[in-house]
Amino acid sequence: MELFYGVLLMLGAILLSNLINRFVPAFSIPIIQIILGIVLSLFPTVYHFTLDPELFLILFLAPLLFHDGMQADKISLWTLKKPIIMLALGLVFFTVVVVGVLINFMVPAIPLAAAFALAAALAPTDAVAVSSIGKRIKIPEGIKNLLEGEALINDASGIVSFQFAVAAMVTGTFSLLHAGVRFLYVAVGGVIIGVIMTALKYLLVKWIRSLGMENVTFHLLLGILTPFIIYMAAEECRVSGILAVVISGVIHSFEGKKLNPETAILNVASKSIWSTLTFVLNGLVFLILGMQLPVIIKTIWYDSKFSNLITIGYILVITAAMMLIRFLWSFFTVGGNTKVYKIQGEAVQVSGLIAEEGLGRARASLIISMAGVRGSVTLASTLALPFVLGSGKSFPERNLIIFIAAGVILCSLLIANFILPLLLKKESTEEVSSEEREACLEIIQNVIRQLNELETEENRFNIGRLTRNLALRAEEIRNKNYKKTSLKEERKLRREVLSWEIEYTRSLLENHEVDEGIASKYLDILDGIIRKNDRKRFLFHPNINKILRSFRIMKNRQFRPYGFHDRKMQIEKTQLEKIQMEKMQMDRMQMERVRHLSSEYVLKLLYERKEKEDTFAVNKLIAEYESLKALLISRSLLSENMQRGGNEVEPFNENSNEIKDLVPLSFQIERDEIQAMYERGRISWETAQKMRSDIAMMELQLKKG
Repeated sequence: MELFYGVLLMLGAILLSNLINRFVPAFSIPIIQIILGIVLSLFPTVYHFTLDPELFLILFLAPLLFHDGMQADKISLWTLKKPIIMLALGLVFFTVVVVGVLINFMVPAIPLAAAFALAAALAPTDAVAVSSIGKRIKIPEGIKNLLEGEALINDASGIVSFQFAVAAMVTGTFSLLHAGVRFLYVAVGGVIIGVIMTALKYLLVKWIRSLGMENVTFHLLLGILTPFIIYMAAEECRVSGILAVVISGVIHSFEGKKLNPETAILNVASKSIWSTLTFVLNGLVFLILGMQLPVIIKTIWYDSKFSNLITIGYILVITAAMMLIRFLWSFFTVGGNTKVYKIQGEAVQVSGLIAEEGLGRARASLIISMAGVRGSVTLASTLALPFVLGSGKSFPERNLIIFIAAGVILCSLLIANFILPLLLKKESTEEVSSEEREACLEIIQNVIRQLNELETEENRFNIGRLTRNLALRAEEIRNKNYKKTSLKEERKLRREVLSWEIEYTRSLLENHEVDEGIASKYLDILDGIIRKNDRKRFLFHPNINKILRSFRIMKNRQFRPYGFHDRKMQIEKTQLEKIQMEKMQMDRMQMERVRHLSSEYVLKLLYERKEKEDTFAVNKLIAEYESLKALLISRSLLSENMQRGGNEVEPFNENSNEIKDLVPLSFQIERDEIQAMYERGRISWETAQKMRSDIAMMELQLKKG
């Protein structure tokens, strides 16, 4: 029961930490959780956990790093591969040598091999800590991507370096050649095991689905077990389990998102489960760290061999030395000319480091050095130090090494929490407002896409009505943010989009997939828009209805007999008029079919462009074409309904029996997207809360209605 009460108290502390952070935002959640962990450890009635380093790595780091791999920005990782490798490998090895020599010089009682072991434990930044800090502090996007990429990889290099240093200390022998070969085996082997195990998992899932098993619970459980199985398989092969789960996570992020309605439901459920799981595991990591600190501090604080002030001095000097090394490495290591890349629509300079537009090289290097937070890997590594050497003697100054490691962890967290924000620009109210609007647009786009993935023949009509309503919301938001758009960029993109439509319509015509007359008329319309707007501002959208009206006007003029001008059709229809009306209706439907196919093609290309250039103009056109697509689907479905005998067009009503189940689902998807954006650091806590409040108000309005 003590263990149960202990776990229950820790889960309660995790909830409490988020509540405290809401009222005391100056303290990041990791620091609050460490403090709560210290408080819990002071109560004698609370169950005291004995941290097993190996269990800690598999229980916490395996799923967290797997999830980070799934969420990683793959384009940024590939674009920044050189600086990431220089930080994750080069900086780690350089830190081990320089800081190891410094530790041995300051504290001669710690042998050189043991000093190298401590430096190796301190060298890697912690992915969990970096991610947690990034949620609170608005770190520039390029630097944030670099730090996250580094933290995913440097755990392996740090742990391998630590293992070799400990082996040298225990056995008294060390071979640089053997260490290099062993490192390559561990790193490359970890990647290979990760790829093989992920491939085997996909084959298993494919076989299970071939049996007709689409049970969501089964697939969710398999997904949660995946990182643990892969980590254990890699460790059994004596390779890096950490690299194996990271690679597996990255591969999983490429998994197809739209296979059928069942997989779409699985994706939504999986996102919620992983969000909750990572929230709990992140909190437990820092709580356990806090619970270990009093025991670690007590062993040194009351030891007469050490002066407390001098020991604290060791911690401060080592922390400062590691920050200085990180700063200089970031500033000088990667030579060559400055290059500018586009990452999520932002201009990013890469010249030995990541320097965002508007940041100087020195300032960017300083941000990188201060954001290199140490955490669970450092603590777990030092706690894994053996108690005795191969000769039977006690491991020299083991308690002091653990104490210094814990002190550096705390210092790095405090620096990132209180000093790092001073280096970053504060967002103005206008920028925050712009951030909120752009985030709303992206969230609505994602909700529309997920609802479309849930579409079946039975719910197609209601999904179309709901996505149309969401698209109108996006259009309202876009119009409010109109002045923030670069008109030059937007005009250029609009012309390119029209060229896509022309190209695609011509391909439909060549393949005889559409009527030649209808396709020719549509091409004439597109060509006319381009010619007309070459002479003035190219902002034809959001006047979608004008375009659709132009279709009707052209068809009406084409098929009206001589003598019918612009007056309404006579009530008494002749047989000729009836044929003409049917022809007009058929042509209108074919024209809208061409427009629908064209809009789907444009959306596909726009979403591909968004992966490379996440600009406001791209998001604006995505919202417009989603709105147009939803409108065309609704018109098509309503026409089908009327042809089946329906004589009324029911207005959109969220409270109707047909759609009442879909509206709460869309709100929940929207909440999940807001949480995901907040966790990725895309929006601030205040923005996330404001957006959640807006959803709550919409729900309340529907209930009142």
